Amino acid sequence: MNIHGVYNRGRGGRLAVRHAVVALKGGCALLAFCQALPAMAQSGTPAAQAAEPAGDIVVTGSRISRKDYVADSPIMTVSSQALQSTGDVTIEAKLNTLPQFVPGATAYTNNVASSGQATLNLRGLGASRNLVLLDGQRMQPSSATMAIDLNTMPSILLDNVEVISGGASAVYGSDAVSGVVNLKIKHRFTGLQMDVQSGLNGAGDGATRDVSILAGTKFAGGRGHIMGAFEYYNRDAVYSRDRNFYASAFAKGGNSSASNTLPTGTYTPTAGNLPNATALNTLLRSYGYTGSAYSNSTILGFNNDGSLFTDTNGVFNYRGTTAGYGARGTSLYYDPNAEVQLSAPMTRYSGFLRAEYDVAPDTLLYAQGLYTYYTTTSNGSGTLAQGTQALTVPVTNPFIPAALSSLLASRPSPTASFTVVKRFSSAGLRAIQHDNTVYQILAGAKGHLGESGVTWDLSYSHGHTRIDDRITSGGLLYSAVETLLNARDGGASLCAGGLNVFGENPISADCVNYMSRRTDNRTSLTQDNVEGTLQGGILKLPAGDVRFAAGFDYRGEAYNFSADPLLQSNPPAVIGFNTASNTRGSTKVIEGFGELLVPVLADLPLIRRLELDTAYRYSHYNISGGVSAYKADLNWEVVDHLRLRGGYQRAVRAPNVGELFLGSTVNYASLGSVPSGGDPCDVRSAYRTGANGAAVRSLCLAQGVPASIIDSYQANYTQVPGTTTGNGALKPETADTFTIGGVLSSPFTAAALHRMNLSVDFYSISIKNAVGTVSGVTMVGNCFNGNNANPGFSASSPYCQNIVRNPDGTIYNINQPYLNLGGYRTSGVDIQFDWKIPLDAMGLHAPGSLTMNVVANYLAKFSIQNLPSTPFINYAGTIGSGTTYVPWRITSTVGYEGNGGGLTLRWRHLSGMKDYTSVTTSNSTVPGVPSYDTFDLSAHIKVTERFDLRGGIDNLTDKAPLIVGGIAGSTDPSTYDPLGRRFYVGARAKF
Repeated sequence: MNIHGVYNRGRGGRLAVRHAVVALKGGCALLAFCQALPAMAQSGTPAAQAAEPAGDIVVTGSRISRKDYVADSPIMTVSSQALQSTGDVTIEAKLNTLPQFVPGATAYTNNVASSGQATLNLRGLGASRNLVLLDGQRMQPSSATMAIDLNTMPSILLDNVEVISGGASAVYGSDAVSGVVNLKIKHRFTGLQMDVQSGLNGAGDGATRDVSILAGTKFAGGRGHIMGAFEYYNRDAVYSRDRNFYASAFAKGGNSSASNTLPTGTYTPTAGNLPNATALNTLLRSYGYTGSAYSNSTILGFNNDGSLFTDTNGVFNYRGTTAGYGARGTSLYYDPNAEVQLSAPMTRYSGFLRAEYDVAPDTLLYAQGLYTYYTTTSNGSGTLAQGTQALTVPVTNPFIPAALSSLLASRPSPTASFTVVKRFSSAGLRAIQHDNTVYQILAGAKGHLGESGVTWDLSYSHGHTRIDDRITSGGLLYSAVETLLNARDGGASLCAGGLNVFGENPISADCVNYMSRRTDNRTSLTQDNVEGTLQGGILKLPAGDVRFAAGFDYRGEAYNFSADPLLQSNPPAVIGFNTASNTRGSTKVIEGFGELLVPVLADLPLIRRLELDTAYRYSHYNISGGVSAYKADLNWEVVDHLRLRGGYQRAVRAPNVGELFLGSTVNYASLGSVPSGGDPCDVRSAYRTGANGAAVRSLCLAQGVPASIIDSYQANYTQVPGTTTGNGALKPETADTFTIGGVLSSPFTAAALHRMNLSVDFYSISIKNAVGTVSGVTMVGNCFNGNNANPGFSASSPYCQNIVRNPDGTIYNINQPYLNLGGYRTSGVDIQFDWKIPLDAMGLHAPGSLTMNVVANYLAKFSIQNLPSTPFINYAGTIGSGTTYVPWRITSTVGYEGNGGGLTLRWRHLSGMKDYTSVTTSNSTVPGVPSYDTFDLSAHIKVTERFDLRGGIDNLTDKAPLIVGGIAGSTDPSTYDPLGRRFYVGARAKF
């Protein structure tokens, strides 16, 4: 028996491909053309391409190896050639073009806190609910959510990717709720292969460079083999200001990131110590104001010439630049978008090494190691001194303008300090450097038990992840800022020029250095996994062999987060960054599983083959206890050209170490654009002006908005802090998945029609006790009866109880603990059509074939229940608030493939959607989005047997992203292309 045939899933690519073609005949769901699969067997030198004996294989979704495998569950295979037919070399970007994926963290998920990681999100159920494997083994997680960063391995290693959507916990354990993504690498590669690719955006920015090397050789007379790979990847930054979609948005009255925290600085009068109204209006009339009197609670801004301007109840006397500034409603807003990156720069190094050695004819030892280091710097606009970190300025500060000084003197307590809110753009952008180091080592042995046909595999893996998040600029120490403000000379004796916060004034490098601090938050994750399996045949039935797989797992995971001391207080000592706290924890699980494949009937009328595949897994977690997962799949080959399949799976997901142990972590939640959105207590909001305005007013009072300002209250902020915490009392979530479908291959014998295949599969996934947090915008909206979640407008609603307000009525914090929430219910249909037409079948005397491939997903339902007692809300067909539920996702390719190369045109279609408020808010007038179509063109040329060239254009028509939420400059950059047309060229050489 050849143990390599059993375990090496694609030795040189051939075994996996040969059987995948059989498995997926009529439904292989390739991103490009199915006929490319056999070509991908050609790796290494001619010696490495010698014929090998066929053996049993294992395909994702089962632990049982067998010949002529066909998938009982919908499975999708993407070849390495298909993965190369795009300008983006990252694995996540390649797979996100498939309709089954909703983009998770991507290159465009860029804010000051993003770490540069890239994840997958099967079915839109979250990156923590799909399991990512490397050759059937768990990969090392890259964050506390235990999500896998797809780009922690050299892409040159990939032979193909198999994706099974739907629960697979019975086979693989926790996390496989929405499905499994199995990255299958080349095995037993011999020779040297080099690959280079370079790309550039049509705008001349965002250049990418990728260099990969793969090498392998035999030793010890062929009993051993060693293989290594290395990849270097570098990506330049892209700035929002360099894309017209973003750059022109603010001038059009749009841009959801517009902020009322201004670089000019503003004075917020303190309730109980307001300036004299007559003094205020006398000052304004001296500037030429002739309108009605302003309230003495009006927020005032600072012009550089020492004069003041009104920043609420209308903007008057603003004398600064208009670039990046504009009125929104009755206030002045600033556009921080021009300062920030659309795509963060990244540098990544990845290495891989694998060695195998036959110690006996029936025993193979193997070991492999994976190491990745990557660094990226994400940025945000200048530091914001606002809310609890607003500046407290004494009346003795020498930089106070005379106009402001006269107003301060008119207060009941004229010597009291006052509050200034300011964006420190002059001190530079906020920036965090994220250094990620991930490694994993795996060692094991496998073989077969004599002549029994039973094989075994025993392995141990250890992985470690370290993430350092370092503030490198824009981190201003609050106490240092206050020291300068309180100095009698304005800080001039402490740093050159001192600190003048009254206007958009330059700050010397000396003062920036005096105020700045660098911090370092460190995350550490370890994972240890021991796994043992047996599989083979146990008895023969008239319909075939009964086969089994059984085994055990032990997995330990540990999480440790060390927060910088300057960030541990609330608010943190460093202005404009999030509070964090030290935390640690660990989980352990012991599992046992079994799988049984029973051939029920065979070779009967209308039943060529009928098989039942069942599996059961019991898992005992040291924290959440014991859980069970199981499945039953049926495969019915009716006749030669028709096969039906379907089944039921119970999947489980235990809460991970982050959800259990996460310390108090502050992030910022967007409430929407003011005045139409934002804080519902704002007198301009739709909540206050709607039919339930009186009830909303009462609720605002009950929450702490002062009665003295309730009828003039304006909240000119778009984001509020939200505190997320772990919860050690979480229970595992469960999911029930049903699938039913069919595979139809062409019954025609004519060459032009013979290679047509169609697969259609319906799926339904229902998750209970879903672990998660309620988003800030949902918490606030539901408190004020969004989705009919609080019809009595009661302050005791669980949503309202998590909203904490400041004494002035503004929202101080939204508590967002991890909870066992309600659940998810999603269902839809996957459709796949493939057609290959040899040119000679069309009467053309030319080599090669024309190809067509269509992969589509129809989303029938995506319902979310926030809490167990609340109704499910169906979001299918909506977009907004960070979520996208596209009704139709279609990826289609047409092309030509011949011996000398090929040409492919890919069309990606997303159907139109309503705004999410159409299902959360009655009478919503927020516009949705139309359909969105992009085209990619790629070509490859086989120059010699050992040298290939490729190139292409992504987003051929330079399609701009769509406006989301009806606000210019607001979009979903992971769904709609924010970069525009991109060009790439690449080459591959084999020696």
